Amino acid sequence: MTRSSTTAFNNAVAAATVDPFFAAKLEFESGTTNLWTGVGDISFEAGSGSETFTGAGDLAQVSAVDESADIASSGVTFTLSGLNSSLISLVLSENYQGRNATLYLGMISSGSVVANPYILFRGFMDTMNINDSGETAIIEVKAENRLVALQKAKIRRYTNEDQKLIDSTDKGFSFINDLQDKTITWGTGKADQGLPPPTTSGNTVYDMYINAPM
Repeated sequence: MTRSSTTAFNNAVAAATVDPFFAAKLEFESGTTNLWTGVGDISFEAGSGSETFTGAGDLAQVSAVDESADIASSGVTFTLSGLNSSLISLVLSENYQGRNATLYLGMISSGSVVANPYILFRGFMDTMNINDSGETAIIEVKAENRLVALQKAKIRRYTNEDQKLIDSTDKGFSFINDLQDKTITWGTGKADQGLPPPTTSGNTVYDMYINAPM
């Protein structure tokens, strides 16, 4: 995917002292959860506009993000620990598979977020693991890169019924069934059609072609 960083962000990365952070945007069906690896609330541009991210401190962790020059799908794992066990039932009932997940790398300078955080990862939530110790729980949300769609088979058929799913008015495959047992005669077929034998035209190349044995 195409990504770019601002001049302010590049300057912050190159500074003698850097104060980086991670931020996760998990778009669940019931609502979007925004968390970052600091304390308190911060706001920055995250898609459709400025959004607020809640600080989770050391309770929020992110796995390493792998990238390569190859066309391959590399996932990432978001971990949130120290949750109250009463929230587990809510998490279990949440529809999350296939929902968007975005990971940002941001910089803080003089107590403010440097515009704009860089998108490290963007994909879809896949699986969720819960480790409940009785009083607190740890939740791991694994997300897959959007390239994982390349590994999914697209089951389509060259049939009239399948083509109608794309365009109900398309008749491009309407004769497919009749062609299954159709006998087609290749070549000129003049002997079968009762046509007179070919004559010479004076064009040597043409005459050789038209009088060639079938």
